Amino acid sequence: MVNYYLNIKSQKNIKMLFRALFIFVSLFITSYAVADETLVTAEVTEIVDGDTIFVSIGGEQRIIRLAAIDADELTQPFGSISKEYLTKLIEGKVVEIRLVNRGKRDRSGHYIAYVFLGGTEVNQLMVSHGMAWVHRPYSGDRGLLRLEDVAKENQVGLWANENPIAPWVWRVMSDHF
Repeated sequence: MVNYYLNIKSQKNIKMLFRALFIFVSLFITSYAVADETLVTAEVTEIVDGDTIFVSIGGEQRIIRLAAIDADELTQPFGSISKEYLTKLIEGKVVEIRLVNRGKRDRSGHYIAYVFLGGTEVNQLMVSHGMAWVHRPYSGDRGLLRLEDVAKENQVGLWANENPIAPWVWRVMSDHF
């Protein structure tokens, strides 16, 4: 009888432990998801290239790489055009940014973010206007891929070039020469 009682009590404790663990894990995951969904207001202070910007958040400068896209390097034929487009679009303006990867920096020290101007996602604009490529290793966004396909079909921006070279290929080629 005592063993039976202990077994029932142990089973209840185990169930309570699993429930508590489930709640903790759920809250933990939710807190990370919420952090990735939070929009922060920032002023764009400088455009480095077609996918990298400096912003001021509460007076503090931060370097941001636009998530899911990769613009031509400045040494590529379309690099300066991409930078100029982004400059005209957002430099000196107040934008909202949504950090990804829970605000962790990439290996170059950049924060990765989606940037919004008046509710419009700048990352998408860069792709749809042929100013940047979808950075496939870091984006599974089918909508973004469709925007790139439309830009290619219409030969918009960098896609007007007969043989555009992806920036990640260009960087590898440049390293070897």
